[in-house]
Amino acid sequence: KRLRKYLERQGITFRMKTAVTSLADIDADAILIATGRKPNVSADLAVAGITYDERKGISVDEHFETNVSGVYAIGDVNGKQMLAHAAEMQGIHVVNRLTGHQDNIRFDIMPSAIFTSPEAACVGLSEDQCKATLPGYRCRKAFWRANGKALTMDAAEGLLKLLSDVDDRI
Repeated sequence: KRLRKYLERQGITFRMKTAVTSLADIDADAILIATGRKPNVSADLAVAGITYDERKGISVDEHFETNVSGVYAIGDVNGKQMLAHAAEMQGIHVVNRLTGHQDNIRFDIMPSAIFTSPEAACVGLSEDQCKATLPGYRCRKAFWRANGKALTMDAAEGLLKLLSDVDDRI
């Protein structure tokens, strides 16, 4: 929300959840069309008996195994976390499982980032998830405008938000 408000102050207009219903001229320097992503699977999964949803991807369990025993789906095709580093970790987890090695990969805390200016990034539970699962969670914020280096770099817009449980565990 903060990033959007910042960009709107810079003169950027957002048209969210907009359907094309007519043609119109728009005066703009650039237009970004962000329609979301969905898994792209060209294989005929029905022939193999693999459960697939066009919007959600190939159905997998917590170990990325499909409903067909011994068949795994990692990366964008399972629709879990459409990030390159998440796909890599899913692959490592499957290899560990197949070779009998235990791992402690936490897919619930996978980092993600939006490379805009200013940047936006997150890792771990969202504030909504904390509200639902951690009664009395704590939220602390540090604003960039209070950081001397950020001020000298003319990058004072932004903040760091840290969420923890009541015992200050992240």
